[in-house]
Amino acid sequence: MRGPDLLTRTDNPRRTIADRYVQRGTILDRHERPLAESTGQTGEYLRYYAYPALSTLVGYTSPIYGQAGLEASLDPYLRGLQGYPTLSMWWEHLLYGQPPPGLDVRVSLDLNLQTFADSLMSNHRGGLVLLNADTGEILAMASNPSFDANTLDTNWENLVSDPDSPLLNRAVMGMYPSGNALGAFLLTANDQNASSPFIGRFTDCALPPVGTSWGDVISAGCAEPIRYLLSSIDDQELIGLLDGLGFFTAPSFPVETLSSSRPGTLTDPAAYITGSQADPGTGADLKVSPLQMALAAASLSNDGKLPVPRLVVAVDTPQSGWVMLPVTGQTQQVIPTQAANHTAQALTSGELPIWQVVTSVKKLVENSLATNSGYAWCVGGTLPEWQGAPLALAVILEDNHPQQALEIGRSILNNAMVP
Repeated sequence: MRGPDLLTRTDNPRRTIADRYVQRGTILDRHERPLAESTGQTGEYLRYYAYPALSTLVGYTSPIYGQAGLEASLDPYLRGLQGYPTLSMWWEHLLYGQPPPGLDVRVSLDLNLQTFADSLMSNHRGGLVLLNADTGEILAMASNPSFDANTLDTNWENLVSDPDSPLLNRAVMGMYPSGNALGAFLLTANDQNASSPFIGRFTDCALPPVGTSWGDVISAGCAEPIRYLLSSIDDQELIGLLDGLGFFTAPSFPVETLSSSRPGTLTDPAAYITGSQADPGTGADLKVSPLQMALAAASLSNDGKLPVPRLVVAVDTPQSGWVMLPVTGQTQQVIPTQAANHTAQALTSGELPIWQVVTSVKKLVENSLATNSGYAWCVGGTLPEWQGAPLALAVILEDNHPQQALEIGRSILNNAMVP
Protein backbone atom coordinates (compact mmCIF):
# COMPACT_ATOMS: atom_id res chain seq x y z
CA MET A 1 0.00 0.00 0.00
CA ARG A 2 2.95 2.33 0.54
CA GLY A 3 5.24 0.93 -2.15
CA PRO A 4 6.69 4.22 -3.45
CA ASP A 5 7.44 5.44 0.07
CA LEU A 6 9.13 2.18 1.03
CA LEU A 7 11.28 2.21 -2.11
CA THR A 8 12.73 5.59 -1.23
CA ARG A 9 13.56 4.77 2.40
CA THR A 10 17.31 4.63 2.96
CA ASP A 11 16.93 1.59 5.24
CA ASN A 12 15.17 -0.40 2.52
CA PRO A 13 17.27 -3.59 2.02
CA ARG A 14 16.70 -3.49 -1.75
CA ARG A 15 18.28 -0.04 -1.91
CA THR A 16 21.20 -1.22 0.15
CA ILE A 17 21.80 -4.16 -2.20
CA ALA A 18 21.49 -1.92 -5.25
CA ASP A 19 24.08 0.47 -3.76
CA ARG A 20 26.56 -2.42 -3.61
CA TYR A 21 25.86 -3.76 -7.10
CA VAL A 22 24.91 -0.68 -9.15
CA GLN A 23 27.52 2.03 -9.49
CA ARG A 24 26.21 5.34 -8.19
CA GLY A 25 26.78 8.45 -10.28
CA THR A 26 29.69 10.80 -9.54
CA ILE A 27 29.28 14.39 -8.34
CA LEU A 28 31.78 16.57 -10.22
CA ASP A 29 32.92 20.18 -9.92
CA ARG A 30 32.68 22.59 -12.88
CA HIS A 31 35.97 21.22 -14.28
CA GLU A 32 34.73 17.62 -13.88
CA ARG A 33 36.89 16.81 -10.88
CA PRO A 34 35.19 14.27 -8.58
CA LEU A 35 33.72 15.41 -5.28
CA ALA A 36 31.89 12.16 -4.52
CA GLU A 37 32.23 8.84 -6.36
CA SER A 38 31.67 5.12 -5.96
CA THR A 39 34.78 2.97 -5.89
CA GLY A 40 35.38 -0.78 -5.94
CA GLN A 41 33.96 -3.68 -7.92
CA THR A 42 30.40 -4.86 -8.58
CA GLY A 43 28.99 -6.16 -5.33
CA GLU A 44 31.47 -4.14 -3.27
CA TYR A 45 30.85 -0.52 -4.29
CA LEU A 46 31.62 2.02 -1.58
CA ARG A 47 31.01 5.77 -1.60
CA TYR A 48 34.14 7.90 -1.40
CA TYR A 49 34.29 11.66 -0.79
CA ALA A 50 37.35 13.06 -2.53
CA TYR A 51 37.08 16.48 -0.86
CA PRO A 52 35.76 15.94 2.68
CA ALA A 53 35.66 19.65 3.58
CA LEU A 54 32.54 19.93 1.39
CA SER A 55 30.64 17.29 3.35
CA THR A 56 28.18 19.85 4.76
CA LEU A 57 27.11 20.58 1.16
CA VAL A 58 27.75 17.35 -0.76
CA GLY A 59 26.34 15.40 2.17
CA TYR A 60 26.39 11.60 2.43
CA THR A 61 24.42 8.48 1.56
CA SER A 62 24.37 5.62 4.04
CA PRO A 63 22.05 2.67 4.81
CA ILE A 64 22.55 3.45 8.51
CA TYR A 65 22.58 7.26 8.71
CA GLY A 66 20.38 8.07 5.72
CA GLN A 67 21.11 10.81 3.21
CA ALA A 68 21.92 14.49 3.36
CA GLY A 69 22.97 17.36 1.11
CA LEU A 70 23.36 16.87 -2.62
CA GLU A 71 23.49 13.11 -2.16
CA ALA A 72 19.86 13.33 -1.05
CA SER A 73 18.49 15.93 -3.48
CA LEU A 74 20.25 14.41 -6.52
CA ASP A 75 19.54 10.81 -5.55
CA PRO A 76 17.20 10.05 -8.50
CA TYR A 77 19.95 10.96 -11.00
CA LEU A 78 22.79 9.43 -9.01
CA ARG A 79 20.85 6.19 -8.47
CA GLY A 80 19.78 5.84 -12.14
CA LEU A 81 16.08 6.41 -11.44
CA GLN A 82 15.91 9.58 -13.53
CA GLY A 83 17.53 10.64 -16.81
CA TYR A 84 17.13 7.34 -18.66
CA PRO A 85 14.46 6.53 -21.25
CA THR A 86 11.56 4.73 -19.58
CA LEU A 87 12.13 1.61 -21.69
CA SER A 88 15.78 1.35 -20.61
CA MET A 89 14.83 1.57 -16.95
CA TRP A 90 12.07 -1.04 -17.40
CA TRP A 91 14.49 -3.39 -19.19
CA GLU A 92 17.13 -3.15 -16.45
CA HIS A 93 14.54 -3.90 -13.79
CA LEU A 94 13.15 -6.79 -15.81
CA LEU A 95 16.54 -8.42 -16.42
CA TYR A 96 18.42 -7.60 -13.23
CA GLY A 97 15.83 -6.35 -10.75
CA GLN A 98 17.85 -3.17 -10.30
CA PRO A 99 18.07 0.30 -11.85
CA PRO A 100 20.69 1.08 -14.52
CA PRO A 101 24.01 2.69 -13.47
CA GLY A 102 23.67 6.11 -11.88
CA LEU A 103 24.29 9.27 -13.88
CA ASP A 104 27.09 11.75 -13.23
CA VAL A 105 26.10 15.27 -12.18
CA ARG A 106 28.15 18.43 -12.58
CA VAL A 107 27.89 21.33 -10.15
CA SER A 108 29.07 24.94 -10.48
CA LEU A 109 31.68 24.79 -7.71
CA ASP A 110 35.29 25.48 -8.66
CA LEU A 111 37.46 23.16 -6.56
CA ASN A 112 40.42 25.56 -6.76
CA LEU A 113 38.37 28.43 -5.32
CA GLN A 114 36.72 26.07 -2.86
CA THR A 115 40.06 24.85 -1.53
CA PHE A 116 41.26 28.44 -1.13
CA ALA A 117 38.04 29.46 0.63
CA ASP A 118 38.31 26.55 3.06
CA SER A 119 41.92 27.45 3.84
CA LEU A 120 40.85 31.03 4.64
CA MET A 121 38.08 29.82 6.93
CA SER A 122 40.05 27.03 8.58
CA ASN A 123 40.63 28.91 11.85
CA HIS A 124 37.17 30.47 12.07
CA ARG A 125 33.64 29.30 12.76
CA GLY A 126 31.32 30.66 10.12
CA GLY A 127 30.39 30.51 6.46
CA LEU A 128 31.37 31.90 3.07
CA VAL A 129 29.53 32.12 -0.26
CA LEU A 130 31.14 33.28 -3.51
CA LEU A 131 28.96 33.41 -6.61
CA ASN A 132 28.71 34.70 -10.15
CA ALA A 133 26.54 37.79 -9.74
CA ASP A 134 25.07 37.42 -13.23
CA THR A 135 24.29 33.71 -13.50
CA GLY A 136 23.90 32.98 -9.77
CA GLU A 137 26.32 30.05 -10.07
CA ILE A 138 27.89 29.16 -6.72
CA LEU A 139 31.68 29.11 -7.15
CA ALA A 140 32.62 28.38 -3.54
CA MET A 141 30.62 27.62 -0.41
CA ALA A 142 32.50 27.09 2.84
CA SER A 143 31.14 26.11 6.25
CA ASN A 144 33.40 25.65 9.22
CA PRO A 145 33.61 23.50 11.28
CA SER A 146 32.76 20.71 8.88
CA PHE A 147 33.11 16.92 8.97
CA ASP A 148 34.41 14.03 6.91
CA ALA A 149 31.61 12.00 5.32
CA ASN A 150 34.08 9.13 4.84
CA THR A 151 34.22 8.54 8.62
CA LEU A 152 30.55 8.50 9.65
CA ASP A 153 30.77 4.96 11.02
CA THR A 154 33.46 5.90 13.52
CA ASN A 155 32.49 9.51 14.28
CA TRP A 156 28.68 9.69 14.10
CA GLU A 157 28.00 9.90 17.84
CA ASN A 158 30.62 12.61 18.26
CA LEU A 159 29.24 14.57 15.31
CA VAL A 160 25.64 14.66 16.53
CA SER A 161 26.67 15.63 20.06
CA ASP A 162 29.33 18.20 19.14
CA PRO A 163 28.26 21.67 20.44
CA ASP A 164 29.99 23.28 17.43
CA SER A 165 27.41 21.60 15.14
CA PRO A 166 29.76 20.41 12.36
CA LEU A 167 26.82 18.80 10.51
CA LEU A 168 25.21 22.23 10.02
CA ASN A 169 25.84 23.96 6.69
CA ARG A 170 26.32 27.48 8.02
CA ALA A 171 26.42 28.96 4.51
CA VAL A 172 22.77 28.14 3.81
CA MET A 173 21.17 27.30 7.18
CA GLY A 174 23.13 29.53 9.53
CA MET A 175 20.91 32.54 10.33
CA TYR A 176 22.73 35.60 11.65
CA PRO A 177 21.96 39.21 12.62
CA SER A 178 22.98 41.53 9.79
CA GLY A 179 24.47 44.29 11.89
CA ASN A 180 25.01 47.34 9.66
CA ALA A 181 25.74 45.25 6.55
CA LEU A 182 22.40 46.24 5.00
CA GLY A 183 23.46 49.89 4.90
CA ALA A 184 24.59 49.50 1.29
CA PHE A 185 21.04 48.60 0.21
CA LEU A 186 19.52 51.41 2.28
CA LEU A 187 21.83 53.79 0.44
CA THR A 188 20.42 52.69 -2.93
CA ALA A 189 16.90 53.49 -1.70
CA ASN A 190 17.83 56.99 -0.54
CA ASP A 191 18.22 60.20 -2.52
CA GLN A 192 21.45 60.93 -0.63
CA ASN A 193 24.51 61.25 -2.86
CA ALA A 194 26.67 58.31 -1.77
CA SER A 195 29.86 60.19 -2.67
CA SER A 196 29.01 63.34 -0.73
CA PRO A 197 30.39 63.96 2.79
CA PHE A 198 28.55 62.48 5.73
CA ILE A 199 27.81 65.17 8.31
CA GLY A 200 27.54 63.26 11.54
CA ARG A 201 29.38 61.20 14.13
CA PHE A 202 31.77 58.42 13.12
CA THR A 203 30.89 56.26 16.12
CA ASP A 204 30.25 52.58 16.59
CA CYS A 205 32.03 51.59 13.38
CA ALA A 206 33.34 48.09 12.67
CA LEU A 207 36.58 49.58 11.30
CA PRO A 208 37.89 53.16 11.02
CA PRO A 209 36.45 54.78 7.85
CA VAL A 210 39.03 55.54 5.14
CA GLY A 211 37.26 58.82 4.34
CA THR A 212 34.26 60.96 5.24
CA SER A 213 31.82 60.22 2.41
CA TRP A 214 28.56 58.32 2.86
CA GLY A 215 30.12 55.40 1.02
CA ASP A 216 33.13 55.41 3.33
CA VAL A 217 31.12 55.31 6.57
CA ILE A 218 28.68 52.69 5.25
CA SER A 219 31.60 50.56 4.05
CA ALA A 220 33.13 50.75 7.54
CA GLY A 221 29.90 49.55 9.16
CA CYS A 222 29.17 52.76 11.10
CA ALA A 223 25.85 52.91 12.95
CA GLU A 224 25.00 56.62 12.74
CA PRO A 225 24.43 56.79 8.95
CA ILE A 226 22.20 53.69 9.17
CA ARG A 227 19.95 55.47 11.64
CA TYR A 228 19.85 58.54 9.40
CA LEU A 229 18.95 56.52 6.30
CA LEU A 230 16.21 54.68 8.19
CA SER A 231 14.67 57.98 9.28
CA SER A 232 14.08 58.91 5.64
CA ILE A 233 11.92 55.88 4.74
CA ASP A 234 8.84 54.43 6.42
CA ASP A 235 8.57 50.90 7.71
CA GLN A 236 6.61 49.63 4.70
CA GLU A 237 9.26 50.92 2.29
CA LEU A 238 11.91 49.17 4.37
CA ILE A 239 9.96 45.90 4.45
CA GLY A 240 9.43 46.13 0.68
CA LEU A 241 13.16 46.70 0.08
CA LEU A 242 14.16 43.72 2.21
CA ASP A 243 11.49 41.56 0.58
CA GLY A 244 12.73 42.47 -2.90
CA LEU A 245 16.27 41.53 -1.90
CA GLY A 246 15.06 38.07 -0.90
CA PHE A 247 15.49 38.21 2.87
CA PHE A 248 11.97 36.87 3.53
CA THR A 249 12.19 34.00 1.05
CA ALA A 250 14.16 30.78 1.50
CA PRO A 251 16.35 30.56 -1.63
CA SER A 252 15.45 27.84 -4.12
CA PHE A 253 18.41 25.53 -3.72
CA PRO A 254 19.14 21.77 -3.88
CA VAL A 255 19.77 21.64 -0.12
CA GLU A 256 17.55 23.00 2.63
CA THR A 257 17.58 26.77 3.17
CA LEU A 258 15.93 29.08 5.69
CA SER A 259 14.63 32.66 5.88
CA SER A 260 13.06 35.10 8.29
CA SER A 261 9.33 35.79 8.13
CA ARG A 262 8.06 39.01 6.59
CA PRO A 263 6.72 41.34 9.30
CA GLY A 264 3.49 43.27 8.82
CA THR A 265 4.83 46.41 10.44
CA LEU A 266 7.81 47.68 12.47
CA THR A 267 8.02 50.00 15.47
CA ASP A 268 11.84 50.18 15.72
CA PRO A 269 13.41 49.70 12.26
CA ALA A 270 16.96 50.33 13.52
CA ALA A 271 16.80 47.53 16.09
CA TYR A 272 15.12 45.22 13.57
CA ILE A 273 17.38 45.72 10.56
CA THR A 274 20.62 45.30 12.50
CA GLY A 275 19.29 42.14 14.16
CA SER A 276 20.58 43.31 17.53
CA GLN A 277 17.17 42.57 19.01
CA ALA A 278 13.62 41.79 17.96
CA ASP A 279 11.36 44.70 17.09
CA PRO A 280 10.00 45.70 20.52
CA GLY A 281 6.48 46.39 19.27
CA THR A 282 5.90 43.35 17.07
CA GLY A 283 8.51 40.79 18.14
CA ALA A 284 9.66 40.50 14.52
CA ASP A 285 13.23 39.25 14.23
CA LEU A 286 15.54 39.57 11.19
CA LYS A 287 18.20 36.95 10.61
CA VAL A 288 20.04 36.39 7.32
CA SER A 289 21.99 33.47 5.87
CA PRO A 290 25.30 33.97 4.02
CA LEU A 291 23.62 32.67 0.84
CA GLN A 292 20.87 35.28 1.12
CA MET A 293 23.42 38.02 1.79
CA ALA A 294 25.59 37.00 -1.19
CA LEU A 295 22.56 37.00 -3.51
CA ALA A 296 21.57 40.47 -2.31
CA ALA A 297 25.17 41.64 -2.79
CA ALA A 298 24.98 40.40 -6.39
CA SER A 299 22.46 43.14 -7.13
CA LEU A 300 25.16 45.79 -6.58
CA SER A 301 27.59 43.99 -8.90
CA ASN A 302 25.04 43.18 -11.59
CA ASP A 303 23.22 46.42 -12.43
CA GLY A 304 20.64 46.03 -9.67
CA LYS A 305 19.51 42.53 -10.70
CA LEU A 306 19.01 39.72 -8.17
CA PRO A 307 20.07 36.36 -9.66
CA VAL A 308 18.61 32.92 -8.98
CA PRO A 309 21.12 30.72 -7.09
CA ARG A 310 22.44 27.88 -9.24
CA LEU A 311 24.50 24.95 -8.01
CA VAL A 312 23.51 21.86 -10.04
CA VAL A 313 24.41 22.61 -13.66
CA ALA A 314 24.22 19.47 -15.83
CA VAL A 315 23.65 15.73 -15.90
CA ASP A 316 25.47 13.26 -18.16
CA THR A 317 22.73 11.29 -19.94
CA PRO A 318 23.30 8.07 -21.94
CA GLN A 319 21.61 9.40 -25.09
CA SER A 320 22.57 13.09 -25.26
CA GLY A 321 25.72 13.39 -23.14
CA TRP A 322 25.87 16.41 -20.86
CA VAL A 323 22.46 18.09 -20.66
CA MET A 324 22.12 21.47 -18.98
CA LEU A 325 19.49 21.52 -16.25
CA PRO A 326 16.94 24.36 -16.25
CA VAL A 327 17.21 27.35 -13.92
CA THR A 328 14.42 27.32 -11.34
CA GLY A 329 13.45 30.98 -11.42
CA GLN A 330 14.10 34.31 -13.09
CA THR A 331 16.50 37.16 -12.44
CA GLN A 332 14.69 40.12 -10.85
CA GLN A 333 15.44 43.85 -11.16
CA VAL A 334 15.33 44.87 -7.49
CA ILE A 335 17.37 48.10 -7.55
CA PRO A 336 17.49 50.75 -10.30
CA THR A 337 20.65 50.23 -12.35
CA GLN A 338 22.00 53.74 -11.80
CA ALA A 339 21.46 53.56 -8.04
CA ALA A 340 23.14 50.13 -7.80
CA ASN A 341 26.18 51.19 -9.85
CA HIS A 342 26.56 54.52 -8.03
CA THR A 343 26.39 52.82 -4.63
CA ALA A 344 28.92 50.15 -5.61
CA GLN A 345 31.35 52.86 -6.76
CA ALA A 346 30.91 54.76 -3.48
CA LEU A 347 31.74 51.64 -1.46
CA THR A 348 35.08 51.12 -3.20
CA SER A 349 38.13 50.85 -0.99
CA GLY A 350 41.73 50.10 -1.95
CA GLU A 351 43.24 49.31 -5.32
CA LEU A 352 41.11 46.29 -6.24
CA PRO A 353 38.06 46.93 -8.49
CA ILE A 354 35.69 45.77 -5.74
CA TRP A 355 33.19 47.27 -3.33
CA GLN A 356 32.87 46.12 0.27
CA VAL A 357 30.96 46.56 3.51
CA VAL A 358 32.29 45.31 6.84
CA THR A 359 30.28 45.20 10.03
CA SER A 360 30.33 43.67 13.48
CA VAL A 361 27.50 42.60 15.74
CA LYS A 362 28.28 42.58 19.43
CA LYS A 363 26.57 39.99 21.59
CA LEU A 364 25.50 40.47 25.19
CA VAL A 365 27.18 37.92 27.46
CA GLU A 366 26.32 37.86 31.17
CA ASN A 367 25.09 41.46 31.16
CA SER A 368 28.22 42.81 29.49
CA LEU A 369 29.43 43.19 25.92
CA ALA A 370 32.35 40.79 25.59
CA THR A 371 35.07 42.14 23.29
CA ASN A 372 35.17 39.22 20.88
CA SER A 373 31.66 37.87 21.38
CA GLY A 374 29.44 38.40 18.38
CA TYR A 375 29.65 38.20 14.60
CA ALA A 376 31.51 39.91 11.79
CA TRP A 377 30.35 40.28 8.18
CA CYS A 378 32.18 41.12 5.00
CA VAL A 379 29.89 41.67 2.03
CA GLY A 380 31.21 42.73 -1.35
CA GLY A 381 31.62 42.20 -5.05
CA THR A 382 33.15 43.47 -8.26
CA LEU A 383 32.50 46.97 -9.60
CA PRO A 384 30.30 47.64 -12.65
CA GLU A 385 33.29 48.39 -14.88
CA TRP A 386 34.92 45.02 -14.13
CA GLN A 387 35.37 43.27 -17.49
CA GLY A 388 35.36 39.71 -16.15
CA ALA A 389 32.48 37.71 -14.74
CA PRO A 390 30.76 39.78 -12.02
CA LEU A 391 31.25 38.36 -8.55
CA ALA A 392 29.48 38.72 -5.21
CA LEU A 393 30.52 37.53 -1.77
CA ALA A 394 29.35 37.14 1.79
CA VAL A 395 31.54 36.07 4.72
CA ILE A 396 30.27 35.58 8.26
CA LEU A 397 32.55 34.90 11.22
CA GLU A 398 31.11 33.77 14.53
CA ASP A 399 33.33 36.17 16.43
CA ASN A 400 33.70 39.93 16.53
CA HIS A 401 36.75 40.23 14.24
CA PRO A 402 35.71 42.46 11.32
CA GLN A 403 39.29 42.99 10.15
CA GLN A 404 39.73 39.25 9.68
CA ALA A 405 36.39 39.03 7.86
CA LEU A 406 37.57 41.82 5.54
CA GLU A 407 40.88 40.10 4.85
CA ILE A 408 39.10 36.83 4.01
CA GLY A 409 36.63 38.57 1.73
CA ARG A 410 39.24 40.56 -0.17
CA SER A 411 41.50 37.52 -0.51
CA ILE A 412 38.86 35.26 -2.05
CA LEU A 413 37.63 37.99 -4.41
CA ASN A 414 41.16 38.76 -5.51
CA ASN A 415 41.84 35.07 -6.08
CA ALA A 416 38.64 34.64 -8.10
CA MET A 417 39.45 37.66 -10.29
CA VAL A 418 42.87 36.34 -11.30
CA PRO A 419 42.60 34.44 -14.63
